[in-house]
Amino acid sequence: MTIESGWLTGEVSVPEDFVNLVAPLQAFLESNESELEATKLIELVSSEDLLVLVSVLAAADDATRISHIKAANPPKAVRKMCGKLIHRLKAQGITVSAKAPRIASVGYLREELSSYMATPLAMGLRMIILSGRCEGALTSCYAVVHESEGVDQLMVVQDPSSSRLKKIMREVESQPNGGIPISFVECPHELARQRIQESIEIHRAKGHSMPSDYARIKPLIDGLGLEGDHPVLLSLGELDAGLISRGSELLGRQTENDYHHGVADRLVLPTSNQREFQQRLMNAIESPVVLNDAQRRERVVLELEHIVRDVFHVERRVLSASRLLDTAMVLAQTGSRDFALVAAATARALLDEQIDILNIPWARESIFGLVDIDQVVQGIMADNSLGGMGEPHGHVHGPGCNHDHQHTDSGLIIPG
Repeated sequence: MTIESGWLTGEVSVPEDFVNLVAPLQAFLESNESELEATKLIELVSSEDLLVLVSVLAAADDATRISHIKAANPPKAVRKMCGKLIHRLKAQGITVSAKAPRIASVGYLREELSSYMATPLAMGLRMIILSGRCEGALTSCYAVVHESEGVDQLMVVQDPSSSRLKKIMREVESQPNGGIPISFVECPHELARQRIQESIEIHRAKGHSMPSDYARIKPLIDGLGLEGDHPVLLSLGELDAGLISRGSELLGRQTENDYHHGVADRLVLPTSNQREFQQRLMNAIESPVVLNDAQRRERVVLELEHIVRDVFHVERRVLSASRLLDTAMVLAQTGSRDFALVAAATARALLDEQIDILNIPWARESIFGLVDIDQVVQGIMADNSLGGMGEPHGHVHGPGCNHDHQHTDSGLIIPG
C-alpha cells in the first residue's frame, strides 16, 4: 500500500502499521541537512512513496528538497518527476536554494488551492474552477456548465498552482466576451462543486456522455456540496425586501444600435420560444372581438403577463434565483455591493412562491422591457420587438477554446 500525502502533512493521522515507514519521510522534511538525508532516503523508501513525497514538496513549492532527491539518483520515474517539477517551479520564479531551511513543522505543506466562479452569464453559463485533493494530490478542474443543458467543458488543470489558476482566469477575463465584463472571484469549494454536480445531473438526464477528463476528477467532484444558505446571504446580512423594486436596474437595455448588458441580465429565450411569443402577441391584436387600440393594448399587456408566468415557472424561478445569488457573490467581491443587495433580494423573492412573479420587477421587466407595446398595438411586429439575448459573438468559454456555436438570427433582440 502506498502512503498518503496527508500522513506527511499532518492532515491525517498515520496508521500504527505505517509509523515506521513514514518516519524517515517526515525526518527528511524536518531536516536542515536534506541533501544528506536524501541519499539515505532513497535506500529506505519505495518509488511509489517517493512520488507521494515529491508531490507534497511540489504543493509547498519546495524546489530545493525536490532537487536534493533528484541529485540522490532515485529510480527513473522519480527522477523524471523531480526534473519536471523543478522546471515548473523555476518557471514560476521559485529558485533552488543552496540549502533547504529546517522545517520545525510540516504544517506549511498543507497548501490548499482556492475555488473560483466567474460572473454567471445570462445564457445560463458559468465558468468554474474547483480545487481540492484527489487521493491526496492537489487537484483543480476547469468547468463551463449550463444551468439547463449540462456540461459544456470539464477538464483537468495540469500542474495546478495558484499562479497557474490566476493565469487561466486572466486569459478568460481578457477575452472580448461580447462586451460582457467577466470577473472571477473566490468561492467556497462546496458552492463550486454543487454547481458542477447540478450540471452533471442534467447532462446525464439528457443522455450525454461525460467529458474524457471526468473519470480523473470524479473523486474531487463527488465531495460535499453546499449545505444551508448561499454564502452571499451570510456575507450581505439582513436584506431589505423592498430592494426588489430596483430589480430592473440589473437588466440590460437596448439602444438604437446596440444592447448594453446589465450586471444581472434577463435570461436568453430559446429561438423557438421567441417565435412562439411573437406569434402570441400577433394573435392578441388580431382577435375579431378587439375594437380599438385601447383594447388592443389591454390584450397585449395581458398576453405579456401570461408570457411572464409561462417563462418563470417554478423550475425557472429556482434557476434564476441561483444565478442571481451567484451574481450577487461576484458583485459583492468586485465593488458593487449595492447591486449585490438588489440581486440577492430579488433571488429571495423568486424563491418565495407566495410572491406573484408579476410583482418581481426583474422578472416582469425581463419580458416587458423587450417590447414596444405601442408598435405592437399598431401591428408593427418588427424583428426586434420581442426576444432575449443570444450568446455574444466571440465569447470564449475557456482558455484557448473557441466554440463554433451557430446562433440563428430570430430577428429578436440579439446583441452581439
